[in-house]
Amino acid sequence: YEKNRSHYSYGSYHQKYYLDDKLIAVGVIDILPKCVSSVYFMYDTDYSSLSLGVFSALQEISLSVRLNKYLKSLKYYYLGFYIHSCSKMRYKAQYSPSDLLDPEYYCWIPIEHCIKLFEEKKLNDAKNPDPLIKHTCYVPFIRKMKEQNHKWIKQQKLITCPFDIPEIIEDKDLLQMLIVKGNKLMRYNPMFVTTNEKEKLKTIIKIFGRDNARKIFFDISTY
Repeated sequence: YEKNRSHYSYGSYHQKYYLDDKLIAVGVIDILPKCVSSVYFMYDTDYSSLSLGVFSALQEISLSVRLNKYLKSLKYYYLGFYIHSCSKMRYKAQYSPSDLLDPEYYCWIPIEHCIKLFEEKKLNDAKNPDPLIKHTCYVPFIRKMKEQNHKWIKQQKLITCPFDIPEIIEDKDLLQMLIVKGNKLMRYNPMFVTTNEKEKLKTIIKIFGRDNARKIFFDISTY
């Protein structure tokens, strides 16, 4: 970024941490147009007492702030997936302010509200220990907060998904999709797909939205 007076360019980097000329930790990060993404961190367990993971996160946050001086679009520090049921990921919630992405509306929710919903789901699952019910950590934050008439929801403007994801996906929504089956590339045609493949394609629209789903080739021969 010579024109931005920055020594960094987009891509992956290793950040090395030394103590008395000894390498004791390495962090892997991606510098992206809108964020610094923390990919992985490894350290010498002889130095566990130094809380090197916390130190590296603070260093990466500091780097994000410095880069923002040259790259105005780079405003965020991304810690990756958060799985509430995984104790090794709980540390991500200690940095504030932090947000989690809603899995349905694709907008960011303050993590303190999400954690409360995670705990409520955990309690409800414990009350229904039916082994035939598959319990997951999936929580549709916005939908749950609307049901609870949550104060945070009331304070927001109209919340809409930016990816044109329909509430109900109809067969006609599949017509513009590009699919690969075997060695053939084609537009979606109900004559050449099974019911299971059709449902998989509907799931893809649910994830990517109508417009994005029309721009991607989907190989259904592997389903």
